[in-house]
Amino acid sequence: MIYYSLLLIFFSSFFVPSQFELCGKTKYSSGLIVNGDEVKRGEFPFLVALFRLKDQKFFCAGNLITKKHVLTASHCIQEKSQSSRLQPEDILAQIGKYNLKAIYEKGSVAKEIIEIIMHDDWKPYITRYDADIALLILESQVELSEFIQIVCLPSSWQSNDLIEGEVVGYGVSEKTDFTEPEDTPKKAKLKKPPTNENCFLQDSILTSISSNRTFCAGGENKGVCSGDSGGGFYIQRESTWYLQGIVSSSLINEQRRCDVTTYAVFTNIAIYVNWIWEKVDGLTSIDLPCEYDFSDTLRGNPYFCEANIKVLTDNILIKRVIGSHKAGKQNTDVKLLDLSPDDDEPKREIHFMPSGISDIFPNLRILYIQSCQIKTISRKNFKRFNELTTISLTENQIEHIDEDTFYEVPNLYSLRINGNRLKNVPDNLFIYAPRLQHFIFDGNLIEQFEGDRLFRNNPLLKSIVLEDNQLSKIKINLAAFKELVKVNFENNKCINARVGTGSTKTLTELQEIINTSC
Repeated sequence: MIYYSLLLIFFSSFFVPSQFELCGKTKYSSGLIVNGDEVKRGEFPFLVALFRLKDQKFFCAGNLITKKHVLTASHCIQEKSQSSRLQPEDILAQIGKYNLKAIYEKGSVAKEIIEIIMHDDWKPYITRYDADIALLILESQVELSEFIQIVCLPSSWQSNDLIEGEVVGYGVSEKTDFTEPEDTPKKAKLKKPPTNENCFLQDSILTSISSNRTFCAGGENKGVCSGDSGGGFYIQRESTWYLQGIVSSSLINEQRRCDVTTYAVFTNIAIYVNWIWEKVDGLTSIDLPCEYDFSDTLRGNPYFCEANIKVLTDNILIKRVIGSHKAGKQNTDVKLLDLSPDDDEPKREIHFMPSGISDIFPNLRILYIQSCQIKTISRKNFKRFNELTTISLTENQIEHIDEDTFYEVPNLYSLRINGNRLKNVPDNLFIYAPRLQHFIFDGNLIEQFEGDRLFRNNPLLKSIVLEDNQLSKIKINLAAFKELVKVNFENNKCINARVGTGSTKTLTELQEIINTSC
């Protein structure tokens, strides 16, 4: 009879064996791990090695999710059946680390931990591995490089639809006779069954350690083992890596070795995304009161949510929506969100854009926040907007835009930030928005315009509107944009001319005016 018992997948104190900030990108296109393959250095640059400071021993893995935050497993910090927890001063995070035995490794950095945030639902005295997730805050930000990168997090709505993922780690393996961690990480492709029920039918013990916030994967003589805890179950979507799960627990067989014939348990990250960003950004949650309907003015009559909210601080997260959907509709059907006041209303008190919109409405195409009082926008407001094409922030008070604001809006088609207080537009604002066609920034305070650099990755550009600004210098080669049909530079310091509807000027004539006067 085979004897099974639970194996905690880390080295406890009682068992000591003799460029631009885009997430999920590596220089490779494309272990933990029993019967895994060797990992090349830089292949998974978001894998973090955690060491105990007192003895410099590796004990768990983690995942870099921002320049200052590492995501790992709660049981790495507090073992099951133990009251004591590791403290920040007990842990050293090695980021960009490849060889655990190397004293110095070019491109890697060691960071102390200043705070540990464990999920409130983690319970060390019950068998179930629920809420097995913890956030480590580094002493300072790391610099990104080919060996240090950030992994993407899935959206909270994202289904666990991919049945195969890559698990990477330093865990004990057959190579070290299951007594020592690997010197360098190994990887293995693990398959995930369609539902957790498949796991439970194979082995009832998995039922006792799983929850509705975990998933299982593995078997087929590939799996996780001691030392892999806290590491990632990564999936790749269109060359971008996402952290779908965290290594939580597995079983051992009668030889007291990792049982790779059965499944292992992983924390399901998609379920915890809102919790993660709340802790990372120090966010306060609010509800979004939606009135749903179908637009009768836009092509396709998109299903929309219209809502009235107040946002006075830069730490607001929309965690859920309230309101009744039309029959047969749900959040994933919402294509338009309008937070603007009606024509007869005063400006709304939205001083800052709330976060979390893309997690509530993952298929959102159009976003209107007009005639409010927004002062600044940044990347944290536009995370994971994979489907968003149209943004209108007309008639706000925006004075500043971070250059990476739209790095996670790859399908941006039209951007309106007219009637604001902008003095400049960052050169790299659209470097990851290759589908941009309409740039509407009239009615601002912009003094210089470097169009060649700003639009260097936007060959589909059709319209540039910068009338009623303060332009005294313009640098752009209009002929480089083959689709361009509308350009408006009226009412500026150095120019008062346009091309398009109602104008007889050509792009060549407008270019001559720019070259002569601006």
